[in-house]
Amino acid sequence: MPSAVPVTDVQAVLGEGPRWFGGRLHWVDIVGRRHHALLPSTGEVSSESLPDTVSLVLPRAGGGLVLAVGSAIVLRDDDGSERTLARLSDDPEHRCNDGTCDPQGRLYVGTMRRDGQGREGRLCRIDPDGAVTVVADGVGISNGIAFDAGRRRMYYVDTVTGSVDVWDLDDDGLPNDRRWFADIDGPAVPDGLVLDAGGAVWVALHEGGAVARFDDAGNRIDTVPVPAGQVTAPMFGGDDLTDLYITTAREDFDDERAEQEPLAGRLFVVAGAGRGVPLTPFAG
Repeated sequence: MPSAVPVTDVQAVLGEGPRWFGGRLHWVDIVGRRHHALLPSTGEVSSESLPDTVSLVLPRAGGGLVLAVGSAIVLRDDDGSERTLARLSDDPEHRCNDGTCDPQGRLYVGTMRRDGQGREGRLCRIDPDGAVTVVADGVGISNGIAFDAGRRRMYYVDTVTGSVDVWDLDDDGLPNDRRWFADIDGPAVPDGLVLDAGGAVWVALHEGGAVARFDDAGNRIDTVPVPAGQVTAPMFGGDDLTDLYITTAREDFDDERAEQEPLAGRLFVVAGAGRGVPLTPFAG
């Protein structure tokens, strides 16, 4: 497996949410309230600031973007105009975290407390018309979500549990039977995840300095080291979806740890790591 190497000078506090669409790798700095987009062919990075935490940026089927800003799901049109489609919490101490779309274009987004404590979060489904359905509650830190339409599965991480779970999907493509899929050995905990074209599950190991790869039976079959402890999320990108991009963080670093991990918070890439599958845009 090739090495993970940094690809920009951008250094996030909490890098997250890598997504490949429109020929660019998009990612966010959640607590830094910034959305970045990398054009790999030139190394150019465009950045924007948001008014609150930003944890999700995805394309929409009809053009524009959907973003999770604070606890709101925001639609942005191609002309830059925005409107709030849904709000997932009225509590100012809560915010959105990771999310993705299912094969039907419905958006799944988790919530959590801003301080990362307790189990007050929820996993929600947002339909194209803005209707919100709670899929799971009592969630600590809602993280990686991915759909395998062929195997009729949805993978999910609540980081505080230390495990990756899986749901079966019913005839309407909705999750209806949650069960354990794989454990992560401490002190590392699971964070974001992505599937490859063969159905393997790639899981970021927060405080584990790596991305772990599991087969569809939950067996760990590979490990990709990353020169940063707080690994947050993987995503396949590039024109042929064979490059594995990896976000990292440097939350709560003191001076000593910042000196020990000078690359923490950077975006990394592992060229030719596998082959991913295209994102499904939001249908709203």
